[in-house]
Amino acid sequence: MEPPSTVDPESTSYSILYGVLPFGIPQFENGDQGKGVAFLMGESFLLSINVASYWLSQPLRDADATPTNHRLAETLFYANVASAIGLGALLLWGAWDGISNRDEKERQNE
Repeated sequence: MEPPSTVDPESTSYSILYGVLPFGIPQFENGDQGKGVAFLMGESFLLSINVASYWLSQPLRDADATPTNHRLAETLFYANVASAIGLGALLLWGAWDGISNRDEKERQNE
């Protein structure tokens, strides 16, 4: 009887799995504590702004879904869009950094 298969922590699929996780997990996994904290705080901040601006804009809508306070609704809309774009960019940067540094770490171990 064969033992159950396990995932080798140094395998490529393992590094790609950890490389695409948000909130600095790949950086912490690669031993980059400073980068991990920076990605964790940046992504948490942008996600908080995104969710808060959406929630705050909902009570400003009347029955036909048109904003009652146009200036505040527009400001919240721009905050929502800007934080979503920033979060997306930071997530992609974190994934790229996590995968590329994991590959570099694997090459150094060979």
